[in-house]
Amino acid sequence: MQQADPKELFRKRVRRLRKAAKLSLEEAAERGGLDYNYWGEIERGNSEPGLEYVFRIAKGPLPDFRWWVSLKSGASAQT
Repeated sequence: MQQADPKELFRKRVRRLRKAAKLSLEEAAERGGLDYNYWGEIERGNSEPGLEYVFRIAKGPLPDFRWWVSLKSGASAQT
């Protein structure tokens, strides 16, 4: 069985959680201390955030750390 790409799981999870929180790209980026263009690049898979930015995303607008720790392929990786 082929393993899902963790980068793809991450970007999809970020987008899904942002939308579930009813935040625009601009709102989410502002809360996370990121440029909204960069946030969009992350969600589209055009940029791979470093660990510092992963933490900014997790601690800012999407504060439940469990979502990014559980990026295993399979059931918990809903898009």
